Amino acid sequence: MFGFNHFLQYQREAFRQWQETADEFGRQWLTSPVFLEYNSFLTKQNLDLYEFWLNYWSSVGFDKTAFHEAFKKFIAVSQTASKSLSANIELAQTAGFLPRTAQTPSEIVLENEHFRLLRYKSEKTNKTPILLVSSLVGKYYILDLTFGRSYVAFLLENGFDVFIVDWTTNDQSAKLSVEDYICRFLSQIVEKTCEISRANKISLLGYSLGGLLSLIFTALNGERVKNLLLLTTPVDFDEAAVLKKWTSEKYFDIDRVVNLFGNVSAATVSQSLQMVKPVSSFWRGFNLLQYADRREDFAALLALEIWLNDGAPFPAELFRTVIKELYRKNLLIKNKLKVGGQKVVLSKIKCPVLNVVGAHDQVAVPESSQKLLGLLGSVDKQTLALDYGHLTIVAGSGAQEDFWRRSVEWFAPRS
Repeated sequence: MFGFNHFLQYQREAFRQWQETADEFGRQWLTSPVFLEYNSFLTKQNLDLYEFWLNYWSSVGFDKTAFHEAFKKFIAVSQTASKSLSANIELAQTAGFLPRTAQTPSEIVLENEHFRLLRYKSEKTNKTPILLVSSLVGKYYILDLTFGRSYVAFLLENGFDVFIVDWTTNDQSAKLSVEDYICRFLSQIVEKTCEISRANKISLLGYSLGGLLSLIFTALNGERVKNLLLLTTPVDFDEAAVLKKWTSEKYFDIDRVVNLFGNVSAATVSQSLQMVKPVSSFWRGFNLLQYADRREDFAALLALEIWLNDGAPFPAELFRTVIKELYRKNLLIKNKLKVGGQKVVLSKIKCPVLNVVGAHDQVAVPESSQKLLGLLGSVDKQTLALDYGHLTIVAGSGAQEDFWRRSVEWFAPRS
């Protein structure tokens, strides 16, 4: 019998398909020469205006450097609204009006001004620990979202010793290079993980930008990595059509933007990523209401909204490297990227590799990962394509039966 619940399910699926079609048309417009030229013109006008006032006030006696720093602090203060929102969200969570996030018990085992290394308490049965490397712009707790949607909790239930990196971006982060994140921070984190777990090697799982860092780290330090799982990680940046066009040299003056403003604000990063799926992003509130009759799904979507509004800035120098060396020159897949004075040669990776891609991922499009396995030196390597997007692959309603379960099945015999 075709009841009301069946009608709701049909309506949700039809609306999802309509949004996907509309998103494609939206992306075509947002990558068209007309839009790119217009957006480039507006950006240049704003930069010119800012530089005009910077030069004007320095000409009448103000210190140019001090004025510039004061302006950047003003930009930071102007974002206090989002900080106030975060405080109100925490209050609502404490009162029980909103779902709690990042609730799996953990302890900080290593910390400085740039990152925290968390270890989760478990009854481990697998010898090899798993280190989760999250994205720098999306907070780590997407992997420990809320009750029933925690990948971390699932790993613990299956007997793994789990660590996770919680990155911190601040004013000092603006000058940090890719070498700092890989040769300094990740090296310290991996050594600490091995020390605490009394293991010689770890299993490394990198998510999104964290996957990119993990891939490069493994190519340079393969002796410490027993297994590598890449989750929605772009590799061939010639295939990242939308973001590649937005950041092309013709339309985006990366040096001028970074030199003037430093770290790329969380709001800018969030808005840019949401515009990859413009229609779906606009209708997020309506999508949320469609699941009001399903308590667990509704709570998980609320938790995801909390996470989406809790992003971090993109460190300036790292952003410059990603745009210039990867999106524009595609040096990683050509084995020409240099980190810490060494070439990143992907064929040096010999450990087992599982490359997980989302068929509907528009941030790390599946085409950007197709060439990876052919560049690796591993014998045990495979691509796992799943019918999800960039976030739903790890936190969606079907994630437990798809990515969670299949990743554990892959890790367990190799641990």
